[in-house]
Amino acid sequence: MNDFNRSRRSPETGLPTQPDLVGLAKKWLEDQRKHWPDHPDPRLRDQRDDDTVAAEMASQFREGYLRGTGLSFSPARAPSPTTLGVAYLRFSCDNSNPRSLAQQLGNILSRACREEVFIPWETVFADAAISGTTAVRRGYQMAKQAIQDDKRLKVLLVDDIGRASRRDKEVLELGDLIEATDKRLVTASDGYDSEMPNNRFMLGHQGILNEWFVGQLREKVNRGMGDAFLRGRIIQNACLGYRLELVLDGNGKPILNSKGKVEKQRVVDEDQAQLVREIFHMYGDLGKGPEDIAKELNERRATGLRSWGRAQIVKILTRTLYIGVEHYRMTKMVRDRQTERVKVKHNPKEKWLERQVPEMRIIHQDLWDRVQKKRELASAVFKKRKTKPVFRNEVYPKRIFQPRCGHCGNSLWLGKSGKYATFHCTNGVESKRGCQLANYKAANIIEKVLLHLIHRQFAKHGWIELLVEEANHSLLQAAASTPPADTQKLSRQITQKEKACDRVLGMIETCSDGDVAKLQDRHQVLTEDLNALKAELTRLTAGSLAPPPGEISLEEVKAMLADLPTLLREATPEAAPYLAELFQNLEMFCAKEVERGAWRATFRFNATALMVYLSRRRHCPSTPLWEYLKQRDWTIGEVPAGQLIHFSETMAQQRDEARALHAQGVPMTELAKKYGVTWERVKGWLVEGYTEYRRLRYGRKRKEAG
Repeated sequence: MNDFNRSRRSPETGLPTQPDLVGLAKKWLEDQRKHWPDHPDPRLRDQRDDDTVAAEMASQFREGYLRGTGLSFSPARAPSPTTLGVAYLRFSCDNSNPRSLAQQLGNILSRACREEVFIPWETVFADAAISGTTAVRRGYQMAKQAIQDDKRLKVLLVDDIGRASRRDKEVLELGDLIEATDKRLVTASDGYDSEMPNNRFMLGHQGILNEWFVGQLREKVNRGMGDAFLRGRIIQNACLGYRLELVLDGNGKPILNSKGKVEKQRVVDEDQAQLVREIFHMYGDLGKGPEDIAKELNERRATGLRSWGRAQIVKILTRTLYIGVEHYRMTKMVRDRQTERVKVKHNPKEKWLERQVPEMRIIHQDLWDRVQKKRELASAVFKKRKTKPVFRNEVYPKRIFQPRCGHCGNSLWLGKSGKYATFHCTNGVESKRGCQLANYKAANIIEKVLLHLIHRQFAKHGWIELLVEEANHSLLQAAASTPPADTQKLSRQITQKEKACDRVLGMIETCSDGDVAKLQDRHQVLTEDLNALKAELTRLTAGSLAPPPGEISLEEVKAMLADLPTLLREATPEAAPYLAELFQNLEMFCAKEVERGAWRATFRFNATALMVYLSRRRHCPSTPLWEYLKQRDWTIGEVPAGQLIHFSETMAQQRDEARALHAQGVPMTELAKKYGVTWERVKGWLVEGYTEYRRLRYGRKRKEAG
């Protein structure tokens, strides 16, 4: 199998279009009849019109190209007295002239006739719109395979060496192949012939010239593209959220540029822009990960596609064009000369080109900042060095609450998911690191207890009035606070750290493999220091800013809290970010001294976070005031700080009811049917120590079976 078949390219990559193939076939018929009037090839003697014959030949070419093996000879089309050859044709890009293939074929057939070499249609190979800097070209690989395997084929003809390859190494390897198979390489335009004296020198010289030509061309293209970008020209296709429209003159006719092509402009596509906003909202506000977003978009066939993936979502979430800033030359493609594989590497920031396009803004700055902050938190999950433990289920929550173990600090994992999901500590169940949280706890019990706590706290008589009073008092105190702090020194330190990070990143791109690990560690330390300085700047700035004008209205707060029962009743993982801020530092401790299997939750109850969420939902005038208080980390003092978690209140009532009914003679099976639980659950309610006994018994059985 050749290199092209192992690649991930589409089989049609490089295949000339059907009209170009028909034109190529007509050129072959016309020239071969002129050069070989007496040749027995039946296509040259076909009495049908050339259009019909050429269409059949084009279909045969397409079939052999897609199959990757070319077309096989029939005895009538391969007369032994004639020397047979192979022709290879290529043009580089979509901007090239497709007629170039027919022109190259005409030159090759003329040279082949002078050399008394007949080129059958089956040995004409071509690639369209593929660069000669790569050898992974289907037509090129088939031409090499044919000249190597078929003993009847003696000569490989190309228009010039650059058509075969623009790489000096590949040109020399092609020369080695020709020499090893005792064949001949001939070019039609630049006069190369592998049977000439000093042909190796000429071949190497041509390869070097082609390399120089490619380098000069690449430099000119990059310079021109960069200049066009800085002048505001459109040099890339429109990404998701935008579309290209024709630029019309006063008469409604398209305007042509200096190259005679239609001028286009980029505009916001409102339908696609709404999808972009939805993707940002799902990631930044609803707690969904890139994989979940891609799955949802595929299920509903967003933009008519079912090929959404994680990489596409991440690319959308990091595209600065959505906030009106466009970058160019952020990455570069590097081709491995051994494997021909292309790798994308990131350029240091000092090499980026940037332009402001505020008219292209789609995403509000607040939403953008929330998304980028969450992405930084998500990337911290996979860092080797963590200043603070971060776990994936906290970044992309699957449940409403994501507690931690209060004994060892580990994030609690789902021991079982689905309808009967349970939380457990991986250290506690194996008694590692002195962790005492050894049992499992149903996730729905934790959620019901904590959600009921929220409802009970906000329903407490006079508590809402106290919340509003203390919030307004804190706003008045902040309004009379000291003037803004001097942050110039801190800003200079941040600038220096950013430059240091960019320098190290540039060194990583160019250094040898042995030094990469050290530089990566250095870059990580600098990034952590930079984040700490930015956090300090945010704290100082927030502390010195005056609050927005106005005060919080009690009637408005009561209207907002009318949505609270619905919010708590329909609580989903989408609400996890807001509820996580409501129960800050939520930790679980073993409370077996109270009751066997019980847990005790400790937290910092921050009602301000919930008020921000409710005010945003209703677009209340007091939203900036609540956001200001949340930014200052303010919360009311009289709040709960802990809660026993064993049974939900409903389950506790069922347990007490079941004990009373069982004492009256109702069997356990009837009680299980009445409450919709298993009889083992009922027996655990009735028989002291049964649950612990059952856990130990089946635990021993599992160990013995293992």
